[in-house]
Amino acid sequence: MKVRDIRDMLGECRITGPDEIEISHISCDSRSALHGGSLFAAVSGENADGYAYISEALDKGARCLLAERPWEMDNRGAAITEIIVPDVREAIGRVSAGLYGKPSEGMTLVGVTGTNGKTTVTYILESIFKASGFETGVIGTVNYRFKGEEVPAPNTTPGAPSLQRLLRDMKEAGVTHCAMEVSSHGLQQKRVSGCGFDAAVFTNLTHDHMDYHSTVEDYFRAKSLLFTLLKAGGVSVVNIDDPWGCRLAGSLPGLITTGMEKEADIHPRGLSVTPDGIDALVQTPAGSVSVT
Repeated sequence: MKVRDIRDMLGECRITGPDEIEISHISCDSRSALHGGSLFAAVSGENADGYAYISEALDKGARCLLAERPWEMDNRGAAITEIIVPDVREAIGRVSAGLYGKPSEGMTLVGVTGTNGKTTVTYILESIFKASGFETGVIGTVNYRFKGEEVPAPNTTPGAPSLQRLLRDMKEAGVTHCAMEVSSHGLQQKRVSGCGFDAAVFTNLTHDHMDYHSTVEDYFRAKSLLFTLLKAGGVSVVNIDDPWGCRLAGSLPGLITTGMEKEADIHPRGLSVTPDGIDALVQTPAGSVSVT
């Protein structure tokens, strides 16, 4: 991917410097391995401003910068290309997706968000996908896994360059269906920018993570961002037993509701919980299903 291709991806951007540079690597960490084909994104974090690390990134070989304001060029300026954008977090996800071939477009991607239950839902989806004969990947709190390979998970939702590279690797390995936990941190920090989801799931919302989100309302808005990333014809699955789910459900496309009561599209008609497990007769829009 050349720098000039980024203009088509982003639309609103200003490029100064050579636009024929071939981009082969994207990073927002100046400590990572950089080279002449590296693009360094100056992302502002909670404790540091990536703009302050531009010089270090250039010293390590990066020749392209993605930032929200111009850098005061030194004597290397003529060889450096700057891409100035309104929102660097949004841009890095879209550019990463472009670099790695927009991998989410070539698979069924399900995103799961909520305070509790994300991991459980992705494990159940993994089981269903495998039983249906699909090649399956999972991205979440415990690990990232596909094709018998497991990678430790430093974050529930990886940063945008790592996420798009992981999805590319899954796609190249033949993965057709991927279940992903999508945290509120990941949504607010736009780590999933560049992804298109076939289905988005909301489990619930409780008063956790208030160390990061200033109010519960902010927390809810972050969770809601997942549903803006649905592909055309995508499905929204929402637990309406949760009051925040009821609020969310009123504004979503392709809505399927879940809950314990019959008002939900998917609900149990009979339920038995014992030390041996759960047995239920579940009513769905496609008819009743017996579940153990």
